[in-house]
Amino acid sequence: MCKKSVFSDELKYFMPEEAELIEVTEHKKNDKPSDDATKALETILNIPLIKEADLDGDGEKEIVGAYKVNNISFIIVIKLIENNYYKIADFEGDYDDISYLNVAPITKSDKDNLVIGYNEDDSNKLSVLDFKTDGTINEIVDHDLYFDDICIDNLTCYRNKDDQSKPNEIAMWKTNARGKEQLSVYRYKKGKLVLALDAYNHYKDKRQTRTAKNTGNDSVTDALDSLDLIEPYEKKDILGKDKKELLCTSEETISEMKDSVKTRENRDNHLYPARQKTKKGIKWGYINNQGKFEIKPTYETAFDFDESGLAVVQKERNWGVINKKGNFVIKPKFQGLSPFIEKRAVAIDKEGFNLINLEGKVLTNRAYDYMNPPSNERVLVTVKGNGAQFDYGYLDMQGEEVIPPQFDMATDFHNQKAIVRVDKNTFALIDKQGNTLHQYNGFYIGELNNNRLVYQKEQGSPFGYLNEKGDVAIKPQFKMGFPFVDQVAIVAVQEGERRYLGVIDKQGNYVLKPEYNDMFPLYKNRLAVGKARDPKRPYLGSKYAIADTSGNMLTDYKFSNVTPFEEKYASAYDEQQTYFINKQGKKVSSLPVLEGTGYLSFANSLILAEIDNRMLYLDKDGTIVWEQKSTIDISQDVRVKDEKFKHSKDHIVYYPQFKGMDNKKVQENMNNRLQKLGVVKRNQNQFEEYDYNYYSDYSVISVNNDLVELEFNSYNLVNGQQRGVPFRYNAHVDIGTGKFYELSDLFKPESDYVTKISKEIKEQIEFAGDALGIYKEAYKGIDFNQPFYIDGEDLYIYFYIYSIAPKDAGYPTFRIPLSKLDDIIDHKGDFYAALKGYRVL
Repeated sequence: MCKKSVFSDELKYFMPEEAELIEVTEHKKNDKPSDDATKALETILNIPLIKEADLDGDGEKEIVGAYKVNNISFIIVIKLIENNYYKIADFEGDYDDISYLNVAPITKSDKDNLVIGYNEDDSNKLSVLDFKTDGTINEIVDHDLYFDDICIDNLTCYRNKDDQSKPNEIAMWKTNARGKEQLSVYRYKKGKLVLALDAYNHYKDKRQTRTAKNTGNDSVTDALDSLDLIEPYEKKDILGKDKKELLCTSEETISEMKDSVKTRENRDNHLYPARQKTKKGIKWGYINNQGKFEIKPTYETAFDFDESGLAVVQKERNWGVINKKGNFVIKPKFQGLSPFIEKRAVAIDKEGFNLINLEGKVLTNRAYDYMNPPSNERVLVTVKGNGAQFDYGYLDMQGEEVIPPQFDMATDFHNQKAIVRVDKNTFALIDKQGNTLHQYNGFYIGELNNNRLVYQKEQGSPFGYLNEKGDVAIKPQFKMGFPFVDQVAIVAVQEGERRYLGVIDKQGNYVLKPEYNDMFPLYKNRLAVGKARDPKRPYLGSKYAIADTSGNMLTDYKFSNVTPFEEKYASAYDEQQTYFINKQGKKVSSLPVLEGTGYLSFANSLILAEIDNRMLYLDKDGTIVWEQKSTIDISQDVRVKDEKFKHSKDHIVYYPQFKGMDNKKVQENMNNRLQKLGVVKRNQNQFEEYDYNYYSDYSVISVNNDLVELEFNSYNLVNGQQRGVPFRYNAHVDIGTGKFYELSDLFKPESDYVTKISKEIKEQIEFAGDALGIYKEAYKGIDFNQPFYIDGEDLYIYFYIYSIAPKDAGYPTFRIPLSKLDDIIDHKGDFYAALKGYRVL
């Protein structure tokens, strides 16, 4: 007989389809045996190993389950967050069979630990896991402990029922080689388990009571005679090691204890996306937590692996999905592909946007003009209506139009509700079936958060807030209003030409007065508040402090930027360093502190860092596990090395320098020119110091014998402007001669290569220009020095952003096989010689 757990379905939603919950057998005595002699006096129940507990100590309970896939055991943990379950842990067990699963306070009295028994050689091996708020899971049993029977109880509570302040003991019974049961009792103290000497008699008595219930009172004496207590005063512990004090392990240093935790973490099978510069451009692959590539860097883009063990990648400009072996489970056939959310992804093909499942099956009956990723089991879509109008609607997770496109505007579902615009000045709050819950009038209505909606009655009028029913909760008075987060909202007021930001509560009272240059929510009841670096030039940016949502300032204005909190930590950087801060805004010195500016983020058992536009992974002690290489091997002797020019945190440039060339003078001249190309901004505008952000980097996109194709990409953002200006430049370098080539150098001097290439591109635009988003009337042909690059046997001609297409089209690029231009190519020229690998004498 199988007894279904109340949380079985919730857990199965996050488990692999082939997985099965692990069950244990329980014998339950029947109070009223049946008269049918064929029926036993007890019922045998198969009970799933599922527990409910507060593992991270936040006061909210998680659900823990054990399951098997292909005879391998796993532990899964899910948590209810804003009415939706999310998976927060899923890891492989130490051994194939899990025989015991329980939860109880072991390390602290106010949080639960996960206690696991793994079946090994007809006994059970103990594991006790401690879940940290930063997402790490530590094993606190640091040597082998076995049991046949186990009891978790609290001796302190027995002595004083009002005292619940101390965690539990773990009592274990194990039959030794002489056939006697040995009792051992442990309690967590000072970072490890120690023998609880004061608890032996208590658990001896409990064993007596349990034995009496199981065997009958006549057998109590016999049972106690067979019970052999581990002598707590012997000079050797249960492993036979000499010891100075009564601990369940020999003395270890803090470093050795951390190593024991790492041993467990090193066994996880998580893979981490990592990018590397190669001779074919920037490629992404996946490393393990020792920093070794498990999947070689061959992808143009790579996302993290999800809970299904799948990752979205880009290969040869198309998107697909791989498993952890690097095999494609969905072939790279899409023009775009989002990461999977709720086991669904948005895929773009030539027809438009589609919804697919984990197998790559298209679920939608038609392609849409746009589609958002799923949220609350609903997918927001748009279709083109009359004229330039788009109609908004929603799909369910099977791709069916559960709410057909009909609205002028719509938001994603949050907390099972969404805002839609029915007509020009009428909005509605709807449920997941499209039923109207409330209706609102106004020019603008924002999303519902904390029972408040931002609203604007008429275009250009002040912003205020409504409650869910549509009553005015905060009268219109603000230049701009933002959604409520953590029971407060950021608002803007206008004073002359300046805009200032403040924070209000749900009644409209100021928590922080409107006197700040910038402000944004960090969540976890924290805010980043910014004062202008230069009050006369506020567009130069802000220095930030941390405040709480009660209006208390927790730090000075010392941060250049802060990211939202991940549990109890946020990433921050100043002018020199990047580090984690706690909720009080203090630097966490026990976690990595890195020179340079960027961000840190917890990634499974590692920490991902992006510092000065370079990627690395570290462990929590700050040891570098993997970092992006700074050199690219061009040939056996020649390589390209990164050089960095950092004027400030807002002005960072990487440029290439060649090493290993035979002719050192040629190498020096070539490197001097490359330095100028990299460091000097590729635009005509110059701004005074700190008035702009400027970032530039390079990549090697192809190597064809002696011809090395370099690509420089820069981004220039003038402070105070909403958008920056990207710029791309290609250099075509001959490592044999040190020459830099232009497009004209590829062709015979008398050839009209401009006309021939222009005609070829025009034909491509006529054939596929609409799909590429090209403005056909804007194309006038190429210039004599048109930007280009060569890869193998193909010439690629590209145009700058905005020149013949909108910004979203990027740099429109056209491929022309060199064979089509063979009659005008200068086969005796230096350019072609470098490309083909021979020298013209």
